[in-house]
Amino acid sequence: MSNNFTLNIYPNNLTEMRKKRGLTLKELAKCAGVGESTMYNMKNEKWGSEIKAKNAERIARALGVKPQEVFPDYARAKKEYANKIKREKERIFNSIEERDAAIEKTYYLAVYIAKKNKWRIEQCRNTVMDIEDLIGEALLELVETAEKVRREGIKKNMEFSKYAGHAMEFRFKSMQENLMRQKRTACINVSLDAAVPGVETTYRDYAESLIPQTNSPEEIAILRSECREAVLLLTQEQRREPEILELVRQIAI
Repeated sequence: MSNNFTLNIYPNNLTEMRKKRGLTLKELAKCAGVGESTMYNMKNEKWGSEIKAKNAERIARALGVKPQEVFPDYARAKKEYANKIKREKERIFNSIEERDAAIEKTYYLAVYIAKKNKWRIEQCRNTVMDIEDLIGEALLELVETAEKVRREGIKKNMEFSKYAGHAMEFRFKSMQENLMRQKRTACINVSLDAAVPGVETTYRDYAESLIPQTNSPEEIAILRSECREAVLLLTQEQRREPEILELVRQIAI
């Protein structure tokens, strides 16, 4: 069940449990993954008397206890929310046969949505999925949605085909996002030893050819020593030549 509900903050056992574990409000906020302001506001009732269930659950998880142990109102709020959802839903499948009949009746919609979303997958270009694969994905989502509706019911006055259609559309959008994310990762992780198209070299060699080569400190020290010895063999007139003067300046003789 979704935890999209709120509960009363007060009373709570937050301070005692936090101190027992040796955590500051800031540390607990970080462990729970909630904003520091959320934690500090609990110290002052004038900033609000309710908290989102998902935040209450994160705080309890960080403390290693159940939400109702920290916030006594959690159990009441959760039960009320469950009853509300139950009142707003209705059962449209009383048997597996009725579920299967609805799936068969909605088959055409799965095919339509698969073809409609074909462009999303083609955009990724790093997949070998064809239209049959896409229809299979749509049908899989259709079957999973129908089973969920059989178990939990559906919002009152909502048609199953509309509900299933939204679920299938969301599946293809999620697939596109995941494939695009994989494509970006593949581009970043391209092998440096792979051949550059149209060039007889690898990406590594090509990159190194563009980067100015520098000597190591040891190699520079050896070069300086050799240059010093060579300069000492020159006459005074030769040492005054511009090229030699520049060399002397570079090796700091």
